[in-house]
This record gives sequence, C-alpha cells and structure tokens, in this order.
Amino acid sequence: MAVKKHMDKGWVGFVAAAASIAMLGAIGIVPANAVNDVNADTAEAAAGPFSTQAVDDTAADAMPDNPNAALPDKVSTNIADNDTVVSENYAVSGNGELKDIETGETVTDAKLVGTEDQQPDPLAKTDGESFIPVQADEVKQKVEEVKGAAAVDGDVTADSPSADSSAADSSNDAAGAAGSNGTTEGEGAAADDAAASGAAGTVSDKRSAKNDKSAQPTVKLAALQNNDYGAHWGTYNDTAAFFNANNSLFVQQAKGVIDVSVHQGTIDWQAAKNAGVEGAIIRISYGSGNGLDGQALRNINECKRLGIPFGIYTYSYAYDSALAADEGNDIVSLLRQTGVNPGDLSYPIFYDLEHWTWTGHSVPTDPNVYEGIVNTWYGKLRAAGYTNLGVYSYTSYLNSALNKASIHAKTRWVAQYGGTMGFTNWSTNDRGWQYTSGGSIAGISGRVDLNAFGYREYDSKRDDVIKTLTRLDDIAEGDYYLGSTLSGKYVEIAGGSTDNLANVVIGKPTNGSNQLFHIKPVGKGAYTIVSKASGKAIDIEAASMKDGASIIQFDSNGGDNQKWFFYRNSAGYVYIVSAYGDVHNKVLDVTAGNTAEGTRLELWTANGGLQQQFRLMQKVQLSGNQSVSSVYSSGKNLDVKAASVWDAADIDVWASSGGLNQRFLFEDKGNGLFAIKAVHSNKYLDIYGADAGDGGRVIQYRWTGASNQLWYLQGDRKGDYAILSLLSNKALDIKGMSKDAGAAVIAYRYKGQENQKWSIKQSASRPASINWSRYGKKSTDVVDGDYFLESALTGHYVSTMGNKVVIGRAKNNSNQLYRIKKNSNDTYTLISRSSGKALAVSSTNVVNGDSPVWQDVNASDSHQQWHMYKTSNGLYYIAPVLSESNGKVLDVPAMNTKDGTELDLWGINGGSQQRFRLLQQVKLDGTHVISSDFARGNRLDIKAMSPYPGAEVDTWAPTKGKNQRFSFVSKGNGLYAIKARHSGLLLDIRAMADADGATVIQYPWTGGNRNQLWYLQGHADGSYTILSSMNDKALDIYGMQTTPGGHIITYRNNGQGNQHWRIEKE
Repeated sequence: MAVKKHMDKGWVGFVAAAASIAMLGAIGIVPANAVNDVNADTAEAAAGPFSTQAVDDTAADAMPDNPNAALPDKVSTNIADNDTVVSENYAVSGNGELKDIETGETVTDAKLVGTEDQQPDPLAKTDGESFIPVQADEVKQKVEEVKGAAAVDGDVTADSPSADSSAADSSNDAAGAAGSNGTTEGEGAAADDAAASGAAGTVSDKRSAKNDKSAQPTVKLAALQNNDYGAHWGTYNDTAAFFNANNSLFVQQAKGVIDVSVHQGTIDWQAAKNAGVEGAIIRISYGSGNGLDGQALRNINECKRLGIPFGIYTYSYAYDSALAADEGNDIVSLLRQTGVNPGDLSYPIFYDLEHWTWTGHSVPTDPNVYEGIVNTWYGKLRAAGYTNLGVYSYTSYLNSALNKASIHAKTRWVAQYGGTMGFTNWSTNDRGWQYTSGGSIAGISGRVDLNAFGYREYDSKRDDVIKTLTRLDDIAEGDYYLGSTLSGKYVEIAGGSTDNLANVVIGKPTNGSNQLFHIKPVGKGAYTIVSKASGKAIDIEAASMKDGASIIQFDSNGGDNQKWFFYRNSAGYVYIVSAYGDVHNKVLDVTAGNTAEGTRLELWTANGGLQQQFRLMQKVQLSGNQSVSSVYSSGKNLDVKAASVWDAADIDVWASSGGLNQRFLFEDKGNGLFAIKAVHSNKYLDIYGADAGDGGRVIQYRWTGASNQLWYLQGDRKGDYAILSLLSNKALDIKGMSKDAGAAVIAYRYKGQENQKWSIKQSASRPASINWSRYGKKSTDVVDGDYFLESALTGHYVSTMGNKVVIGRAKNNSNQLYRIKKNSNDTYTLISRSSGKALAVSSTNVVNGDSPVWQDVNASDSHQQWHMYKTSNGLYYIAPVLSESNGKVLDVPAMNTKDGTELDLWGINGGSQQRFRLLQQVKLDGTHVISSDFARGNRLDIKAMSPYPGAEVDTWAPTKGKNQRFSFVSKGNGLYAIKARHSGLLLDIRAMADADGATVIQYPWTGGNRNQLWYLQGHADGSYTILSSMNDKALDIYGMQTTPGGHIITYRNNGQGNQHWRIEKE
C-alpha cells in the first residue's frame, strides 16, 4: 500500500487541534455537527472545526502527506531534490537506489531492496504501515522550516537550534485565522464537490434523485475514526457519508473499510466487525512468484465466515507488460488457491501501483508504459473471469507516472492523508479514499489503514434491498416452519389462537401446529401462507403499507395483502415480501429486532436487518433408509468415503452402489430440523470443526446434538431439495461443480444451483460392492523375499505370538519377519520366519472382527492366499482372497498399538490401521555403489566430494572416489542408514521436508530421526527402490535427468525408472 513507524507528534497547529475535536475518540462516535442531514440550500454555512485549515495538512513534525510519519532530523546532501522519499527513513534515487535519508548511504539489505531475482515485501521499509511517497524537495523544505537550514545543508548537532516550536505554533495559528484552505495534493476537488459543499454534515438535498425514497428513522453511521486533519464522517441523503475537511462530499452510502496484510498479524475479525468494520481489502500478494501474503488465506476465510464484505489487492513490481502478465497469472492462481470466486468479491481486486524499489530494476516513469502494464494485467484477470477490478495509487503518482486517461478511468481507490481528496479525475461513481494510515481498531494490534468507500452520486440500487435479491418462483407447495435468524425463534400464531386478528409473533421452537404454515403458489410468483392450526392466512392488518403495520391472521379472502413473494439473499436467508401495492419493498419484520418471546411481527421497509430474514424449513416425512442422489451429477449418490466407519470420514459423491454407506436415516428433531445418520456407521453428517464459512468439510461424526449436525430441507416444484445447515445456512454442495466420482461434498452459501440440489428417495439397501480402485491398485510386482510388515501406525510391526497375529513394537527378530512368496495365480503367501506357518483366514465367510491365524503351509489353499493392493504412496492393503468381494483387509483394531494387540479382519475404510509398509531385508555388508540404469549408469554421488554437512547428493559418471561409495548400516526391522564412505555422514532429507521435491543431503547422525532412515523394495530385474521411512517417498532423479549432475530428491513412489537403483557390492 501507499507504504511509517510510530511517531510522537510534538505539536499540532490550530486547525489540527480543532480537527482533533471531531476525531472519533471512541468507536462509533461522530462529530455532533456531522450527524445532521439537512438541506444546505436553506442552512447557513456554520463556522466550526472544519471551516478553516492550514496550508499544510500535516503537523510540523510530520512528513508531508503523511501525518503519522515523523519528519527526519536532517536530510543528507546526497539526497537529490527529485529523489522520492518512500518512508520515514529512506529515499529512492533516480537510478533506483534506496538511500538512508539522513546519512545518504546506499541501503543493500535484501529484506528492504530485494535481489535482482527476488522482489522485497514493499511494506518492510515501513514496518508494515502505509506511506505515501513524496518528492525529496518537499521534505527538505519542511525540514528547513522546522529544523533550520543546517538540517538540509549540513549536520545538525544535538544542541543545534531548530525552528522554534512556538513560532511554528504562531504561524499555524495565523494560517488558521486567515481561513486558508490548502490541500496536500492538488487544490481540492472543487468541480466535483461544488454542488455538495456546506458545513459539516449539511448538504444539498438530493432526495429528488432518489425517486422520493422515504426517509429512514435512523442512519447507521460508519464506526471508523476521522483523520487528524478534518476529513470526517457524517450523513448525506439519509445515508452514511464521508466528507472533505471543507465539508464537501466525497461519497454517500459510505462504508468504513480497512486494508490489511500480514503486518497486521492475526486479526480478531469478530472483534473488528463488532467495532464497526464494514469491509476489508486484503493483500493477497506482491509482485510475482512470492506466494501468498502470510495472513491472506486466514483473512479471506474469516471475512467469508463472518460475512464481512471484502476485496483483494496486490502490489505491482511490473516494469513492462511481460512482467504485468506474470503478475496477472500469479494472482489468478492465488485467487483460485484461496477459493476466491468472482461472486465472493464485494469490492474490486485492486492493482496497487506505486513508486517501488527493487535491486537491479527501474520503476517506470512513462505513462504509456504504465498503460500497457495496466491493460495487460486487466486482460489476464478478465480472461479468468474476474471483472470487478480497479487501480489503487496516490494522487501525486496519478498526476505523474500514471497520468493517462485510461488509467484514471480504472482508478477506484486513492490514498490521501490530508483533509481533502486531491485526485479529481474520477471516472467511476463508486470510489474509495484511504484517508489515514493511523487507524486503531479493536481486534488489530497496532495501526491500520482506514478507508471510506461509497458512491459520489446516489445509487438507488444500493438502498433498495429487494433489488439485490433473488426472487423464488419454484418453492414447492407444502408445510413449512419459518425460522427467524434471531436467537433460534420461529414465527407462530400468538397463543395458538384460531381467531381473526390474532397477532403473528415469534416464539421458541415447540414443533406445534401454530408454528407450521402451508405455503401455496397462487400465480405471478406470489404465495399464500396459511396457519396449519387455524386455517387462516397471514395478513397485513387493514391492508396498511405503513412501516409498523401489524401482521395478523385472517380468513383467506384472496386479497393481495394476504399474498407474499419470497426473496433469497446471498447468505441463503429469505425475505417475505408483501405483494400488496405497486412498490414491493415491504417485508415481514420482527419488531425492533427484539428476541423476546411473543414479539410481534410487523410490516417494514426492507433494510437488510437480521430481523427481516428467515429460514424456509420444510416439514417432510422421510421414514426408512433414504438414498440422496445428485440432481447435477447424474448417477452419483451422497456417499461416506470408502465406507469408513470412523469419525471425521469425508462425505463425497460416488456412483450408486446400493451400499449402506450410501443410505441415510433422516431423524426428525422437530421444527423442520433433521439429523442425517449414515446407516452403515451410525454416525451423523457434520460440518467439520463447526466451520461456518464457505467450503467447510462435510464429514460423519458421532452424535453431539450441536447445530453443525442439524439440517433442514427446502424443496422445489420438481421434487428436489436443498439440504441446509442450521449452523451456517450453507447448503450441501458438490465442490467445484465437479461431476467426478469422489468429488468432495462441502457446505457453501446457497445459490439454488444444481450442484446444491438433491433427490431424496426411500430405498432398499444391499451390501456395498467394493471398488478397490478407490484404495489402491492390485499389485503383482512384490518380489519374493523376506520382509518386515510395519503398520502405517508408525513403529509397530505385525508379529507372531503362538497361533495369534498381533501388533508389537520393533524387536528386529524372526517373530516379525515374513517370507512373501508369489503364487501362480498372482496371489501371495506370507510365511512366518519364526514358526514356518502361513498367514490364513479360518473361514470361507469372513466377517468383521474375525482373527487371522497361522496354518501349515499349503500355497494352493485359498485360505492362505492374499492380494496386495498398493496405495498411491507405496503402502499396501493386505486382503484375503476369500473375502475380497466384501472388502475385508488386515486391520489393527481401534488403532490400538499396545504390544500384543491381536489383529483382525475388517471392512476396508482407508484408515492408517489398515495400511502396511513392506520393508525388505537385504544382506548389504561392506561397501556398495548405487547406480541408475535409467541415468545410463551414473552413480549416486556426494556433490563435489564435499566432506561438509548439508552437501547435496547428485548423480555422476562412475569414479573411484569414496564420495560414490556407501555402506548400509542396519538399524533393525528392515531400516537402514546410508553412510557416505568419504565423509562418514548419512543420507538425509533436508529439514525433514515432507513435500515432493525435497533435497537429499549428507548430514551427521541425529539419533534415529526417520528422515535418515531408509528401506528397500526390490524389483524383478534386481534393482531396488530406496524409500524414506519418514514419508515413504523414493530417492528420485529430479526431472528424469539422464546426464551427470542430476539432482537427487525425494518424490512419491511412482515406479518410474528414475527411482530404480542397482546396489552393487565392491
């Protein structure tokens, strides 16, 4: 952002002192003379704290244009007049060098200036706070005025006199008395603001432009502070508004917005929202290839979760169109990574264009170059579907390097820290003013930028709530509960009365008939709402359209005052709008938002308040097992992934199998609420972690009764349903509108889309047919040999204990060693090395909980035959052939790793207790070379024969060097440390990095960390895959390079030739 450290203001002139009277010292307070919304044509201009202003909008000891940045004690003679001051401490020379403003020394700290290949965080120069760059001659002039000529022309000693503070006070007072009204950048917004000038909060009457919009009884004022120099909040046209210090209007229908980055730390967004923050502009990145801002993902998710409108910004380092294209592609990737869709954005994606500093590169100065940069970036974003875009900058830059009509036409947000907005060439009606960098907001440590966003001309679409909503014309006729968003209350007929004129009120849920209503379409998109208890219709008393008219029940008579429209907002809640009259903007409203039992409903103009929003909760009879199939993805059913019976197993969609993991019981919890239970596991659909935001994981979990396990239905006329959460009002949604089997089911705001619609039908069940491809691929390439079988519950091994098969900690003995032998039918026999007996099942009808046993070896006996299913990360499920059709596998019961726990057989569910590593025992005494047939015989090699820890491993042509000789040091149970003979150091995954592509190095023994332990799996050609016991990733030649110098990394075990190695003894 227009990029300060905390400063102590020595003194402030008369006007600044007067302006401070109007500052919002506490959240939610505005100047008394700024809250009146009167006609300026009939009001005299009032003298007040905003009627005069000094020529310089900043305090005498503050940087020009930056009231919260301290003026330096001196300016070095090495700082030229046309250099650009970019923070309290630094200036940028014409050739792009960053210099200390007081010493003139060139700054080389990469954190501040980057390197030729790495862009710096632009906010690092200012400790994360914003600063509007200014020309050095302006700073010199002010330093000379305040500190004396010596502060510019020479050194200033501690005892040197500066400009007398009392003299400065006097001059400032004089300026105030003279009534001068200067600005920091440009002489006001005269032409734009002339029609809206007046005393603070007194404005021209614009009601004619609002189509005679009725006056609101109150106006909700923005709760952010004013700035120190008179720019202030007030009201205009019955809306919150922001004014220049001279009382001219900047915007009406205004919102208080903050902009944030990682430098604001971990924000308590709930506290910020409670304090009055009405929106946020979130930094997602800077430049290209620097990844996400460290708090971007959390900030975005929190704003989504709490319903805080937000936009995005990215800081540009582009010096040409090519780099602008990179920046455009980069932010599109980051937006997708963070799940920001175009419809999520209430404010634009801003391209932040400022005078930047980057070692080895020069900032553009030609507006024509910038025009190409902006147009290229815009093109990339628009091509990706992001069309709500804008340029952000500061006035002096817009009037110089960005002085191009096409750029000004895109400018929608400007930084200006004085009392008046200096940029006047606005082309859009919507606009934002970053008016201070010194804001203080609850929930945020330190300072934060404050902004006023709104509209220059009144925009009627912004205040007519109904016009922003979606009318519902396909509501299924049926019985519904009307749940208020206020405190879990429901609409009901007072006292269960059956009389005409009985009031309609809210009450706590009773599941009674006086809270149940029959909704019926009656044509032209309208509906009647009739009480099931009384048979009478919801009605506006006396057909009055005045705010406050009572809502009653009355005999049905077909009148329009008994007809209603339903409109859905972006959060999925419903407004119930009267069909009476010509202007359909009156809605059911809980009086004054009062949550007390028995509070009456009344008619009121739609204003967006929670007291006007309801859940439409259909009463549906759903007995027996139900299949829930997607309307959008034909043939796909709601499905508990992998038929898991465990808590937190994900819900997805999968081809209809008839399995019990695709059958659900809808347990009626009253008032239209259901708990949805998976038949196979007896666990309930649940939003993981009670995540109220978009994208929350839908899982199964044991019953808790919490709101994240309660759902309601909303049917359409086709007989399909949306399934919505009581917790968040989010709907069950197929993620990304995928039609693939296995697509995740998430909770997402309800938009009525097909991927949020479900067909619910009673259905008989049959045992699930196991689709083994979901778990792994049947393996036929396990070579005969001796193996330890380590559970993915790391450090525990399959063991022989008498006639039992148990789990136990590593003992490196024959009780944990098995001979695996391939049979002619591509099955395997597993023979205990200690007992000589084969692993077997005791019955042809294997059921959950059966125990495997040891039997005398008979390889042709199907009881002793097993299939190996290899997972994507190289582990194995071990399945008895006799129960393959019903999906039974070797299993550690309840993940119990206590020594001696007996293994059982259980339906496959994808858990780690069912996956095993095969660690081959290989005799590897002495010294070995490790070579790659794929890389034409090149060998594993410690790069450059380095003896030092951290040296990387590569491939190289065979030599006699000891840096190509290794010994395999057995650590027991099939694990090896691999030692380089020339250095005595061990192969190691650098920094225990778990991701694909981690670098392999040599390093001293660390005492058994698994990033230094490896295991082997042989192949029919005599080669081996060498796998890390930390993450089961294989030693891999990066990029499949076949020439010497191939970089050695770890990568998922994919069976490719660049992961196969010959281990040959010398």
